[in-house]
Amino acid sequence: MEEFSDYRLIWRQRGVMPMLRALMTARHIAENLLVTSGGERRLTDILHISELLQEAANQLESEHALVRWLTQRIAEPDSNASSQQMRLESDKHLVQIVTVHKSKGLEYPLVWLPFIARFRKQDQAFYHDRDSFAAVLDLEQNEGSLELAEAERLAEDLRLLYVALTRAVWHCSLGVAPLSTRRSDKPGDSDFHHSALGAPSAGRRSDGRCGADGPPAGVLLRGYCAANPRRCRSASLAGAAGGAAAAVGADAGTFDRR
Repeated sequence: MEEFSDYRLIWRQRGVMPMLRALMTARHIAENLLVTSGGERRLTDILHISELLQEAANQLESEHALVRWLTQRIAEPDSNASSQQMRLESDKHLVQIVTVHKSKGLEYPLVWLPFIARFRKQDQAFYHDRDSFAAVLDLEQNEGSLELAEAERLAEDLRLLYVALTRAVWHCSLGVAPLSTRRSDKPGDSDFHHSALGAPSAGRRSDGRCGADGPPAGVLLRGYCAANPRRCRSASLAGAAGGAAAAVGADAGTFDRR
């Protein structure tokens, strides 16, 4: 009796949801449910009901009114009300759409990267000084400054590409297309070589211009697959490693769907 008197006091002072959470903690309800078949489903339902009770309590004048409200909802359920729709107990078996940034540190059995060839070319001469690492904004938009800014953009895109490729455990598919960031009537025009997937490794060439004298992305992918053979079993990633840049040929009017 003393225990439930404490729950009533919590209800009156803090609300119905804190009371239910205190009851679940004291009685180890969550732990006991999760070790039973279908327990996750029942626990999700209990937490959902506690949220609905708290929302209703904010509109009602007493504990007795809340009990009457719950009794009425049980007797006359409204299947069309969004608040009464059954919630999913877990999204681990569902398709998850996440950004590359949000996926850092996580793993997924299967990964699709449909827009990995997309990029946003740097149009402002904003970069960091190579010696002092100070941020620089060249208001005159000099060609050299723009190339340094573009090199930084490419370097960051390559880092994100590595993050994206290393999220998959068993399979990773890449979407590659002859994308262009400018209007052009020429059938062979494509900016794919400016993307992280199609460009040489980020940095500066010996003449100081944007784009390093490093290997193309296909070579980088092959190196990754050589070091991580279990992650590159799928034909999709292996094919990308074998010819990422070759997917967009000189005649951009045709697209190799490999």
